[in-house]
Amino acid sequence: MYFNSFKSSISYIIKCKQSIIEHASIQQSYLNDEEIIMIGLVYIRCDYRKFGFGEFLTNYLFNIKSKEINIIHANILIEHIPFYIRYGFKRSFSLIGSIGRLNQINNINISIDDDIIIDLYESSNINHIAIYDNSIYPINHIKFFEKLRGNISSIAGYVARSKKTNLIKGYIILNFSRLFIKCGPLYADNISIALLLLKCCAYHYDGIMLLSVPETNPHAIQLFKSNHFKQTDILHRVYKGNQLFFNQSIFQRILAIRDDWFSFI
Repeated sequence: MYFNSFKSSISYIIKCKQSIIEHASIQQSYLNDEEIIMIGLVYIRCDYRKFGFGEFLTNYLFNIKSKEINIIHANILIEHIPFYIRYGFKRSFSLIGSIGRLNQINNINISIDDDIIIDLYESSNINHIAIYDNSIYPINHIKFFEKLRGNISSIAGYVARSKKTNLIKGYIILNFSRLFIKCGPLYADNISIALLLLKCCAYHYDGIMLLSVPETNPHAIQLFKSNHFKQTDILHRVYKGNQLFFNQSIFQRILAIRDDWFSFI
């Protein structure tokens, strides 16, 4: 299933409510002829990741009856308003979710040109990881890694380094919950290194893994498209402090997953 959020063919209106700039409404102003459509409500982080157009801070996905005009209310942080205005709520990409057993990664063949060393995340130099991550993020993300280090009892991770240059080539962090092994963040210089990191996880752990891939990466989508990994409708990303008020009779309730634990290969 493809998850559509703010397609360019659909226009949205932002307006302030009760003169409070932090609170705004998204009004659906165009509906197609299909009986049921999907839309997403997207929040962009201050340090949004440069995956094409940027990363969602929060994504709400619902089934809406197309014959009805609906207004979605949500809290929007002041610092995010310029980004919304600049891109008119149309700059985003869709995600494809897959779910399957982690050990099925072992069935995927890998071809790597460079000699890679795999280190445990908890024993790796956080500064080195942050420097590598800084090539992806607009700002240094050291506080993020320090926070993860404090939750080492519920996470695991691996770091890939080049044997020749000792430079970091990628890293992966897993978060363990009662239902899933939530995969991500996962960043790598190429898909082969990303798969190598996943295989390291599969060697030490097993369970149902939740993986989310941007639709702009067809190689990764095709890679995980198999009988072992099935597409899922779990795509509700929550950021603390934001709330959504909706009519239960109109919107379909779906599972919530923290956005920090979604992988972007």
